[in-house]
Amino acid sequence: MLEGLKLKYSILLGYILPMLFLIVVGIFVYKNVKVAEEQSALAQQSQDLMHEVIKLQYNIAAFQRAARGLIIFKTDAGVKNYALFTEGYKTTAELLDELLKSGKQKELMKRIRFLGDDLMQATGGYVKLVEANNSEEAAAIYRTGRTLAQAAELQRLLVEFEKTETENMKERQKSAA
Repeated sequence: MLEGLKLKYSILLGYILPMLFLIVVGIFVYKNVKVAEEQSALAQQSQDLMHEVIKLQYNIAAFQRAARGLIIFKTDAGVKNYALFTEGYKTTAELLDELLKSGKQKELMKRIRFLGDDLMQATGGYVKLVEANNSEEAAAIYRTGRTLAQAAELQRLLVEFEKTETENMKERQKSAA
């Protein structure tokens, strides 16, 4: 009778051990998949943020280009393009304010917004002068180079922002691992 019980337990043990092993491996895989999903979500957030920064850079360059084009040759399409790109700048900047979480990034974005808004006002002044048929005066103001210096500083801040985001992403990946 004891031999029958030993055989019975041996058979049960033979079925239970592989099942337990399978359950342990499943739990381990599940935890690793969760970590991978978290890291993927962090990477996606970073990519979304960088995409918006690129859009912001594009809109700034585009409204500057539209204003310069209006100084050279006034057209209704140029005025519409200027309005479109300034609106795109405002929208993208507001979206970036919502996406930012880091204190250093928020401070950089505050400085970027200040310079961007100032640049937009300056180019808006060109557009107003052109619309008032004072293209020569707008060209003279443009030749002073004030907006070019602002644009260079703005570009430097945007590059610094991108570097900060890259560093933040590396830190988030390390902390998630």
